[in-house]
Amino acid sequence: MFFKRLREDTNFAKQSDPAARSKFAIWLTYSGVHALSRHRVAHFFYKIHLKLLARMISQTTKFFTGIEIHPAAKIASGVFIDHGAGVVIGETAEVEKGVIIYQGVTLGGTGKETGKRRHPVVKTGAIISCGAKVLGGITVGEHAKIGAGSVVLKDVPPYATVVGIPGRVVRINGEKIDDEFYEELEEAMIISDMGMATTEKLLGQLRSKLRSEGVHTRTEAKQVMISLLADCMRPEDGFLDGVNKAVILVVGVNGVGKTTSIGKLAAMYKADGRSVMLAAGDTFRAAAAEQLTIWAERADVPIVKHGEGADPAAVVFDAIASFKAKNCDILICDTAGRLHNKKNLMTELAKIRKVIGRELPDVPVEVLLVLDATTGQNAIAQAKVFGENCGLTGVVLTKLDGTAKGGVSVAVKDELGLPVRFVGVGEGIDDLQPFDADDFAKALLG
Repeated sequence: MFFKRLREDTNFAKQSDPAARSKFAIWLTYSGVHALSRHRVAHFFYKIHLKLLARMISQTTKFFTGIEIHPAAKIASGVFIDHGAGVVIGETAEVEKGVIIYQGVTLGGTGKETGKRRHPVVKTGAIISCGAKVLGGITVGEHAKIGAGSVVLKDVPPYATVVGIPGRVVRINGEKIDDEFYEELEEAMIISDMGMATTEKLLGQLRSKLRSEGVHTRTEAKQVMISLLADCMRPEDGFLDGVNKAVILVVGVNGVGKTTSIGKLAAMYKADGRSVMLAAGDTFRAAAAEQLTIWAERADVPIVKHGEGADPAAVVFDAIASFKAKNCDILICDTAGRLHNKKNLMTELAKIRKVIGRELPDVPVEVLLVLDATTGQNAIAQAKVFGENCGLTGVVLTKLDGTAKGGVSVAVKDELGLPVRFVGVGEGIDDLQPFDADDFAKALLG
């Protein structure tokens, strides 16, 4: 066993030291190999309780090699102590196979520890550079690198590089979280239409969390950002959970997909066993009622409509009467697409909302703003004005099936507190899905 370990130590020294000429020269002249060989003898005597003899061997080894290893220390075969002068390895230290230790290294204690673990454990493949001090019952992970002169007082993750006094992780697996990383992440967030204010807020949270949790790789940092984004976007409550009856008023500008979203919502609730009725409140756009009627037929739900140019509030009033008479569960009201800066149209919308509140005072009302995922930062202005006139409660984000990322919804949630309730991912009747914050965050930054 002794000669087997000597052979493994010699082979690893030959592999690790480019100056090594031959295994025979290593065996004759390398003080690190001599110190390890004598340590294995001392360790044997220490285990059979001949501790004085073991200490005598370790002290004579120190005299001849300049390397002091406590006989109780556990050192695997295949370890290389290069040069070796001034190396100190404490009593409860453990060094695994493939570790390289340079001159002046201390694997010692801080003087504060008690118990069985007072000195470091150095895992397979780690490199501890000259003059480094690794102190206390800590662990240096697999293939970690400790820079020259560093003082390490905390656990070192696998594949990490540690430098400085006190030692700090500067990279893991070659990855480094630096200004370039933050710039790249910022650019990706802005390109997704998240907006500068929300982007800077989330990046600030990221910096703080990385410091507090000791995250050091770009991969891990990105996952933390995805988690922060998901938390930011996660609704505080479910949509219409535990509600028997409800009115859903759908609003938005022209061309965002209101009618399509209404048809999909109707199909979704019909499939869930709810009785649904539609109100064709868009009386301004030609053929709007006919288009909604097609969706009503697809979803197999009744619809209340008037002729083109009729009073939208009157349509909703009649729909409410029918809703009551038929004892339906869900009334979904369409409204005309209108620019958020047209005061007369916004006033009409406020009138509709007032009629609903008057006729159904005890029925919950959800007011959903339909936003096109490609809209950009203009969506915030839309949400503000619509909210002032009809009291928005949530957002439907459409057209996520293309290249759009829908980052503006993050800004809407952050600035206005409006959660995304549903997302449209296609033209099919089943292509409206309840919003999933985790999936959304991964898609946005993944």
